[in-house]
Amino acid sequence: FDSPKYSGRDFLRRRLLGGRAKLVGAFTEEQGDTARLGANFQITPTGCGVTGGGMTFTVDGNPNFVYALTIEIIAATFEFNVSGAITGGLSWALGERSGDCDMALTLEAVPDLSDPNNPGLSGAYKGTLCGHEVEIDAATLVTVL
Repeated sequence: FDSPKYSGRDFLRRRLLGGRAKLVGAFTEEQGDTARLGANFQITPTGCGVTGGGMTFTVDGNPNFVYALTIEIIAATFEFNVSGAITGGLSWALGERSGDCDMALTLEAVPDLSDPNNPGLSGAYKGTLCGHEVEIDAATLVTVL
């Protein structure tokens, strides 16, 4: 999967301010007693603007990061399991400052099916981001894909 339709500002418009992002990967589907739906993408940003804390950073792949998400549906119990990860690295710049940022985040979440017309996710990505222990609301990242 490497399509201009899913790259750059158009695809990640809520997160990025300028630049381009190349996505290479696939959506997967596995049927059986346990159905699995997955997404696994290698994302390589180039000159992308990302806002946070009132500041706008420019990020590039170093060399890239991987976004993975799997949803399992167990037929016998109709139980849902959600797992995922974000790993890899970015280079960042803010004015005259710059650096590298390694990411190792694991998703700990459960689906929220209280509104069947608007399913959601309750949980967090936990791990290290740029050398800091973090916990990030999963709903803010899962919506990217």
